[in-house]
Amino acid sequence: MAAQGIATKKSVKLDDIGFGRLVFLLSLRRALQGSANAEDIGLLDAINDSLQALGLLGSSKTFLDSFTG
Repeated sequence: MAAQGIATKKSVKLDDIGFGRLVFLLSLRRALQGSANAEDIGLLDAINDSLQALGLLGSSKTFLDSFTG
């Protein structure tokens, strides 16, 4: 039973969603702790650029400002 549940397409999709969330949250944590690597910086910069392009964030702001004050 359990093995069949793991092999379903729904399970795989949920795994992929969870993995994406985890990648972002770990990158954010490392950035806030001052230990971000190049991949973290690239990911967070792309998110920041996207928020600015959508007009959800001012051009002189970063979304990390929300966490760091």
